[in-house]
Amino acid sequence: MHFEIKILGSGSATPAWGRHLSSQILNIEHQYLMIDCGEATQFRVIYEKVKVKKLNHIFISHLHGDHYFGIFGLLSTLNLNGRKNDLHIYGPRGLDEVIVTNLRISNSVLGYKLIFHEINLEKNEKSKTLLENDTFKITAFPLCHRITCFGFLFTAQSKTSKINAANLPKNFPFELIRELKAGNDVRWEGEDFLSSKLTYTKEEKKEYAYCTDTIIQEGIIPIIKGVDLLYHEATFMEDNVHRAKTTFHSTASQAGKFAAQAQVKKLIVGHFSSRYKELDLLLEEAQQYFENTELALEGRNFTI
Repeated sequence: MHFEIKILGSGSATPAWGRHLSSQILNIEHQYLMIDCGEATQFRVIYEKVKVKKLNHIFISHLHGDHYFGIFGLLSTLNLNGRKNDLHIYGPRGLDEVIVTNLRISNSVLGYKLIFHEINLEKNEKSKTLLENDTFKITAFPLCHRITCFGFLFTAQSKTSKINAANLPKNFPFELIRELKAGNDVRWEGEDFLSSKLTYTKEEKKEYAYCTDTIIQEGIIPIIKGVDLLYHEATFMEDNVHRAKTTFHSTASQAGKFAAQAQVKKLIVGHFSSRYKELDLLLEEAQQYFENTELALEGRNFTI
């Protein structure tokens, strides 16, 4: 099962030191999804040669500009390129109003349909499924920021047919193995081989959690515990912990501690403040508490 995350932007608030604003592309079994769409996202999409024709779902975490100001240009470019397929946009209340107002005032008519999905958790809801199909499931959960903000859990799920090779004769033809795995019975050297007796179904699951713009939320650990890959914001270093607290952000060390507590397999940190030209010290700070940490550098691919 193919599951890849490409980092398009990893900065916070303003572009600096060659870093752009928050955006990521997920490729799950060659279906494309976008998380956040900060300023210059379409430039990054072009530079990274992302196949946006395959993009059908965009998830916006919250309505601070560095996470969605790029969507206006992206929608326009998709239209200029002749897009016809529906585009689904998920985000907090007000996102649809902002986009529709922009299109109306600019007298822009899209040649494709926008379908808005407002993310709205009830008071006692800890998470909500936004989308589910045979390939993946996307769940939203609340983060703690200055305005309404959501994190996302992306679960790739598939069922594959496996063969009990030990029950097959030596030199059994490979093309007949493929037939068995496809559910077909076969005959070889005068003997019948039944797919139902020689194959079994194996379920495969891969998980990626996206936690941006938030103070540490231990309450979401049951939702993301043990994920294969966690993206967590690390806007500041620990010497700016007071600044992180007042702006509802996290430090690199806090992100590392949280990853360890959530027992994730790997952590990538991003949403770096423009005050940091070099990022090695942020990485070291996170690795003090969670060794398997990497920087969410732009252009990097992370494969689960």
